[in-house]
Amino acid sequence: MLLVLRRIILLSVLLALRWWVISAYAGETSPEWVLAIEKLLGGLIALSVALVIDGIVRVFFWKGYLANVMGAKVPRLLPLTVSILIFGAALFHILQNQLGFSLGGALAASGFLAVIIGFALRSVILDLFSGLAISIDRSYAVGDWISVTSRDFEEPVYGLVTEIDWRTTRLMLEDGRSFIMPNSIGGVFTITNHSQPVGPKRLEVTIHLPHETPTERARKLLLGAAMKAIEEAEGLHISPASSVLVTDVTTDGIEYQVRFYADIHRLSPSIARSILRTALLEAVAGNDLRIPPAQIELSDPRDRKPQSRASVDAEAAIRQTRLFGSVLNEDEIESLAAAATRRHFSSSQPMIEEGVEGSSLFILLSGAAVVQRCNGHDTAHALATLSTGDVVGEMSLLTGEARTASVIACTDLEALEISKQALAPILKKRPELAEDLSALLAQRAGEQADHDRLPTDDKAPAHAPAGIGARIRSFFSL
Repeated sequence: MLLVLRRIILLSVLLALRWWVISAYAGETSPEWVLAIEKLLGGLIALSVALVIDGIVRVFFWKGYLANVMGAKVPRLLPLTVSILIFGAALFHILQNQLGFSLGGALAASGFLAVIIGFALRSVILDLFSGLAISIDRSYAVGDWISVTSRDFEEPVYGLVTEIDWRTTRLMLEDGRSFIMPNSIGGVFTITNHSQPVGPKRLEVTIHLPHETPTERARKLLLGAAMKAIEEAEGLHISPASSVLVTDVTTDGIEYQVRFYADIHRLSPSIARSILRTALLEAVAGNDLRIPPAQIELSDPRDRKPQSRASVDAEAAIRQTRLFGSVLNEDEIESLAAAATRRHFSSSQPMIEEGVEGSSLFILLSGAAVVQRCNGHDTAHALATLSTGDVVGEMSLLTGEARTASVIACTDLEALEISKQALAPILKKRPELAEDLSALLAQRAGEQADHDRLPTDDKAPAHAPAGIGARIRSFFSL
């Protein structure tokens, strides 16, 4: 602002001086030296007008409107180009009107020369104007994550915009390399801005499962594993909600696409996808499923036997729990699976309610659930997210304690409920199991006491194994 005021004062002084010179010799034939001074003052006034216009454009447009209001980073070449045009117009005026030069022929020659130069530098000029367009319309800016797609690339180039100058855009790739992109390729290649609009962005991972796996079971299993991983990872978002779609069916298996949302400024897409893939693979491996290899089918597909969900799921789920898998033999696991009850819960339906007496536990077979506990003001706080394979309610099953937290289904889910009546015959035959179960339960209680986020609904106090064993024997009348 001060610079503009100084230039306006200089222009005012020159105008006043020229007016004084003209007034002093009004009505008289001016000497040659006076005419020379008038021409000199006229040229200086033309340059001063150019200075004032250039200052106003720089202060109020480049720095004021574009930089401060719009937040655009103005390339250095653009203000310089406009300044050259302004002062070029002033110089043309001085030569034409003050010095009396005829510039018609010069303009024609310069126009022909400009065509030759423009043709030779057409790629540079195209980069220049493309860079100006990018800076003004803000299709992407420094700090944005973008991907560049082209038929010439095996896969899109993904990186962080670190600089936009008058000719090129520089990206910092995830592996630390720098990708220099001419601005003009924006009109040829496809550029996707992942940072605009602001908010979490959707990412996808795909996984193949065998044809034999029921589709609905697979979707619930994958969705539950995804929701649990999202709840535990920094930078992944629960909202908008994740989803699982069947995207392809091939001879090798069924392709499922898990869609989820992440803050790409806190967590790079490759890391986010890695977290989800790891969680999905662990869920698949933990439920006796497999990633189908490429294969050639030699048998008649009509001879293929479907899996028995009731027997395979229940026994596998019980076998994989730490509570039962390490202390029960195969006959006991089979007996417990036969006596267990498969339960279905709709999204938002309570599985367990805090404070209610209970005598059963649940093993999640598919889907996801959230553990909540009320504070002193009856406000529910989420403690953890459960997914396929997680167990909830051990203390209530073995000791009859009231539920210490609520468990609410986040999705449609299936769970295996094991009641006191299902477990009692096994303990009657082998009462010594009470000691093994009490040791595992005490270890579980200690882990919960050291962890702020509980993986089950029952937070047991830190009891000694002997104390828990006595309560088990009393509850089951052993």
